[in-house]
Amino acid sequence: MRDASLYPHRVPLTPPLPPSPRPQIRYDYLATKTHAIIIPSCGVDSVPADISVHLASKTLGYAPLGPSTTATTMYGGVPGGTIASFLASCEDVPRNHLAITMTDWSLSPVPGAPSPLPRLVYNFGGIGVGSIPPFGLVNRALVQRTAGLLELARRETRRGRGGAAVGASTSEARGEEGPACYGPAFTYTEFMPTGGVVSAFLFSAGMITTFATLMYIAPVRVLCVSFGPLCFVWDRI
Repeated sequence: MRDASLYPHRVPLTPPLPPSPRPQIRYDYLATKTHAIIIPSCGVDSVPADISVHLASKTLGYAPLGPSTTATTMYGGVPGGTIASFLASCEDVPRNHLAITMTDWSLSPVPGAPSPLPRLVYNFGGIGVGSIPPFGLVNRALVQRTAGLLELARRETRRGRGGAAVGASTSEARGEEGPACYGPAFTYTEFMPTGGVVSAFLFSAGMITTFATLMYIAPVRVLCVSFGPLCFVWDRI
């Protein structure tokens, strides 16, 4: 994180561990002054989620957004570094810290609208049917962080200029208020398309069971790393 003060314009990449709110609150403002870009978590994996909301906002002329839904598909296997980071978070990160990172708007300097509750099966008429995505919570936290930073910049700009001028046009008022933001009603939901309702339910239930077992039952985690399917990956990290 010291890159924010020592290396302007530098992009520090970090492993896909649960993003921590504390360093972000401390360094976000400094990064806006030095023009450093802080990527607090899995970075490249979360770019599609972040940019999809940005493009939606841009396409709609930066009008305030409401509930935003993104369909994401994964191809290929899970990298060994991601598996190692997940196992490290299970063993090294305190449970209360994990709980904080999973709360709504945990990375955002400005709280927003409550997110919809997660579901085992997502069914969106014209979009399709899907399951819980593997990186859904991480991506949601980073998208919310962007939304919070945009809202904070808008408030600071408006406060610095004393608000929009009386009698100004809509475009002039928007410019006075500061950079475009996603709006107070914005929420972010992500799902992974599947072949149908049954496959979505089975994938969601299986993923939750697997993650919970590896996270809370240490002997199972040790067996998977020592003798199970993770042994081949772990030896090559």
